[in-house]
Amino acid sequence: MSPCAFLLSVGLLLAQPGDFEARYREGLLALNRNALRAARSHLEAAGKLQPRNARVWVALAQTYWKLEDRALSGKAAAQAEKLGGEDPAVLRSLALYYAGRDEPARAAGFEARYAARAPEDRAAPARAMGWYLEAGQPGPAIDLGLRTPDWEQRADIRNLLGKAYDASQNYAKALSELQAAVRLSPYEEDYHFDLARFLLRHHNFDAAVTVLKASQAIFARSPQLELALGVAHYGLGRYPEAVESFLKTVALAPSAEQPYVFLGRLLERAGEQLPEVMRRFEALQRSEPDNHLGWFLHAKALNLSFENPELSEKLLRRAIGLNGAFWESHYELGRVLEQQERFDEAVTEYRRSAELDPAVPLPHYRLAMVLLKLGKAEEAKAERDLYQKLAAAERAGVQERLAETVRLNLVIQ
Repeated sequence: MSPCAFLLSVGLLLAQPGDFEARYREGLLALNRNALRAARSHLEAAGKLQPRNARVWVALAQTYWKLEDRALSGKAAAQAEKLGGEDPAVLRSLALYYAGRDEPARAAGFEARYAARAPEDRAAPARAMGWYLEAGQPGPAIDLGLRTPDWEQRADIRNLLGKAYDASQNYAKALSELQAAVRLSPYEEDYHFDLARFLLRHHNFDAAVTVLKASQAIFARSPQLELALGVAHYGLGRYPEAVESFLKTVALAPSAEQPYVFLGRLLERAGEQLPEVMRRFEALQRSEPDNHLGWFLHAKALNLSFENPELSEKLLRRAIGLNGAFWESHYELGRVLEQQERFDEAVTEYRRSAELDPAVPLPHYRLAMVLLKLGKAEEAKAERDLYQKLAAAERAGVQERLAETVRLNLVIQ
């Protein structure tokens, strides 16, 4: 329920008789349809009639916020808390208000207070825990979860406790709680995924494979779980199995970018599956012509053999036209130009690639090779030295990058 709808519902049920009732009702109706000037006029009039009515101040806080008067909005919210800090409806409305202001910590605090005063709303503790986690405050989330009645039998609370313990670096408890959520609610796909993602983030790839295969017995056509299984195989170095899972993910969710990106990383490991991978890249290019990814991946696959450099160049220039800030398109174009001995042009593309992502070593390696061919030994040495420095840093951070990849790239929208 939106903040406006919630305010409207409590207001219509609990408004008082007389002119106040009419003004308050009209103000809430106006706020609900986003007629903000009318809402302000009616609600301010209602506030003058009953200045100690906390619910009017909540509605005014929301109205002022939408009118972008931050100072008045904050004052109205503070007045609502002062006058109605024990009223569940006011606390709930304030939680929604602060969530709308992108202040999850304050939203969580009000929602937790509301949950204590409205035990019939069983979803309230989970909402508050979610906001605490969003705010980066796992401690209060854990405390609230453990105070929730029947928490041990509630999959939603156990799942959130798992995430909170994970954020607190108590990984043993996190694993236990995430597993408990799956046991309590085995037909909730998100709980299976959260458990698998936890295992992947902590590089427990064998356990992740076991969990995901068991999950697929229930959710046989889940692109989310198939993608996670591919990452688990990738982490174990089982590249044919990873490619197969990513191809299945593409079949289940053709518009999701993540499996294509992973397939692009595994091109040299694709083996007999390379023709199918190429077909999928070409299909993406046709179905989403304004997305640089399909054009880039098609060219990258062609560049494994350089059998058609003219086509590769055409594809890459189209990809760069669509997204000139993607370092790897410039890198692959540099490779095509280098193969054609267009060295000056290759240098330009390699330098642009390195500028776009200074932490990537590969452009510097190729740049050093091309500069040598151009007789620029000192520049080549500088690029080679930089390559070696960056390559060492990349090797040292490979596990951290994999964990970051899992954290950012596994959720299919």
